[in-house]
Amino acid sequence: MKSRLVISSAVRTALKNHEPIVALESTILTHGLPRPTNLEVAQRCEAAVKSSGSVPATIFLYKGKIHIGASEEELFELCQCDDAVKVSRRDFAKVLSGSGWGGTTIAGTVLAANLAGIDLMATGGLGGVHRGAEISFDISADLSELGRTPVAVVSSGVKKILDVQKTLEVLETQGVGTYTIGDSDAFPDFYMRDSGLKSHGGAISIEEAGKILAVNKEVGISSGIVFANPVPKDSEGDGIFISGLIDEALLEAGRQNITGPASTPFILSKLAELSGGKTVEINVRLVENNCLVGGQIAKEFALQRNSWCV
Repeated sequence: MKSRLVISSAVRTALKNHEPIVALESTILTHGLPRPTNLEVAQRCEAAVKSSGSVPATIFLYKGKIHIGASEEELFELCQCDDAVKVSRRDFAKVLSGSGWGGTTIAGTVLAANLAGIDLMATGGLGGVHRGAEISFDISADLSELGRTPVAVVSSGVKKILDVQKTLEVLETQGVGTYTIGDSDAFPDFYMRDSGLKSHGGAISIEEAGKILAVNKEVGISSGIVFANPVPKDSEGDGIFISGLIDEALLEAGRQNITGPASTPFILSKLAELSGGKTVEINVRLVENNCLVGGQIAKEFALQRNSWCV
């Protein structure tokens, strides 16, 4: 599949010079956020990565190619596209056999980043085990992809609409380490800073995160890592209020029989409607912050990795 890669000049130079790079998913742009917020977020995320001293690499599919790094024009077109496909591992062959746009999920971004030689990505919230999965068996491919691909993900935990406890159990089964960036070992709850659960690896600093990722690569561990970065304190949502909205959105999804890949975009859109845009505001703030922290971790990782060659 490497023959299908189109790597931007900025990313290609960074790879050649062993500079820090942060991969960015594109499903948040094609399916997760409304216009024109999606384009604004794309630009803010890339700017946040750059401000950390790292190179952003937004990943997407177009005209039968996997694009690693996007120009301003490509970001604009991607954010305006009405018929982009959500792309996870199972979808690559079909989308690449055509000429349309594909927005990569976390799973798809992890796969493509690994093909390109990028070791870390940043996003908003990880996919996971859906509520009621004991009946529906609806479990995000993000988890299995992280279990077999050595790329780290910086996120504000798992999307709030999912079953966080079951998701952490599946990550453990898949051999994926979870760590919380900061002073607390609390695993974040997307819109909130504390889910009531703990990261298996506890609280770590950005420097420690870079070292852990470097050692993971050095010893050849084949699974990825989740660096959980809590939403900034000044942007944290009201847990009771948002939980009530989620229950309402889930009921509406059930009434409309919306399942599978369409469920998460529908529920997030419904939450935005019910909250008067508040959930979108929090989402934008946390993903931008994750891109900044992801860039900082990538820098520490690059320092560690480059020291091997000294």
